[in-house]
Amino acid sequence: MLAALAPERLSAIVAIALPYQPRGIYRRIVLDGVGHFPHREAADDVSRAIQSHLGG
Repeated sequence: MLAALAPERLSAIVAIALPYQPRGIYRRIVLDGVGHFPHREAADDVSRAIQSHLGG
């Protein structure tokens, strides 16, 4: 069960996290069934995504 956060608490969390958010052009890709080592667990998918991002 999720608890609602008070607005002042939420804005404090956002203020802490904001500097760590990605900047510039990026695309988030979720690889189903892949854990902490996507380059090992789904090497072909990762390579395709990198090549696509670089325009190749």
